[in-house]
Amino acid sequence: MPNHTLLKFQLRSANSEKDLTKAQWLGPKGEGSYYTESGQSIKNINGKWIQYQAIFDMGNGAGSPVLSEVEIHFNK
Repeated sequence: MPNHTLLKFQLRSANSEKDLTKAQWLGPKGEGSYYTESGQSIKNINGKWIQYQAIFDMGNGAGSPVLSEVEIHFNK
Protein backbone atom coordinates (compact mmCIF):
# COMPACT_ATOMS: atom_id res chain seq x y z
CA MET A 1 0.00 0.00 0.00
CA PRO A 2 1.14 3.56 -0.55
CA ASN A 3 2.57 5.40 2.46
CA HIS A 4 0.03 7.00 4.80
CA THR A 5 -2.71 4.61 3.62
CA LEU A 6 -4.93 2.70 6.04
CA LEU A 7 -7.17 -0.17 4.97
CA LYS A 8 -10.13 -0.74 7.26
CA PHE A 9 -13.15 -3.03 7.13
CA GLN A 10 -16.66 -3.21 8.48
CA LEU A 11 -19.03 -6.18 8.32
CA ARG A 12 -22.74 -6.72 8.49
CA SER A 13 -24.87 -9.85 8.63
CA ALA A 14 -28.47 -10.96 8.38
CA ASN A 15 -30.53 -14.10 8.05
CA SER A 16 -31.55 -13.28 4.46
CA GLU A 17 -30.04 -11.45 1.51
CA LYS A 18 -32.95 -8.98 1.58
CA ASP A 19 -32.37 -8.12 5.25
CA LEU A 20 -28.64 -7.69 4.67
CA THR A 21 -29.18 -4.30 2.99
CA LYS A 22 -30.87 -3.01 6.18
CA ALA A 23 -28.23 -4.31 8.59
CA GLN A 24 -25.77 -1.95 10.30
CA TRP A 25 -22.11 -1.87 9.35
CA LEU A 26 -20.10 -2.98 12.39
CA GLY A 27 -16.49 -3.18 13.50
CA PRO A 28 -15.01 -4.97 16.52
CA LYS A 29 -16.55 -2.44 18.94
CA GLY A 30 -19.85 -2.04 17.11
CA GLU A 31 -21.09 0.77 14.91
CA GLY A 32 -18.47 3.37 13.98
CA SER A 33 -15.48 1.08 14.60
CA TYR A 34 -13.34 -0.74 12.04
CA TYR A 35 -11.27 -3.88 11.67
CA THR A 36 -7.74 -2.70 10.87
CA GLU A 37 -5.50 -5.65 11.77
CA SER A 38 -5.07 -8.90 9.88
CA GLY A 39 -6.34 -11.86 11.89
CA GLN A 40 -8.73 -9.93 14.13
CA SER A 41 -11.60 -12.00 15.52
CA ILE A 42 -14.95 -11.11 14.01
CA LYS A 43 -17.61 -10.07 16.51
CA ASN A 44 -21.30 -9.16 16.31
CA ILE A 45 -21.98 -11.43 13.31
CA ASN A 46 -25.06 -13.59 13.79
CA GLY A 47 -26.75 -14.13 10.42
CA LYS A 48 -26.30 -16.63 7.59
CA TRP A 49 -25.39 -13.87 5.13
CA ILE A 50 -22.29 -11.70 5.58
CA GLN A 51 -21.08 -8.67 3.67
CA TYR A 52 -17.96 -6.58 4.07
CA GLN A 53 -16.95 -3.11 3.01
CA ALA A 54 -13.32 -2.19 2.60
CA ILE A 55 -12.31 1.44 3.00
CA PHE A 56 -8.99 2.92 1.96
CA ASP A 57 -8.17 5.94 4.11
CA MET A 58 -5.45 7.80 2.21
CA GLY A 59 -4.07 10.63 4.31
CA ASN A 60 -2.30 12.42 1.47
CA GLY A 61 -4.48 11.31 -1.45
CA ALA A 62 -1.49 9.98 -3.38
CA GLY A 63 -1.36 6.60 -5.05
CA SER A 64 -4.07 4.23 -6.16
CA PRO A 65 -4.20 1.20 -3.85
CA VAL A 66 -5.86 -1.99 -5.05
CA LEU A 67 -7.53 -4.63 -2.90
CA SER A 68 -7.01 -7.97 -4.60
CA GLU A 69 -7.99 -10.55 -1.98
CA VAL A 70 -10.04 -10.89 1.20
CA GLU A 71 -10.29 -14.04 3.33
CA ILE A 72 -12.91 -14.66 5.99
CA HIS A 73 -12.47 -17.87 7.98
CA PHE A 74 -15.51 -19.37 9.68
CA ASN A 75 -15.49 -21.94 12.47
CA LYS A 76 -18.80 -23.50 13.37
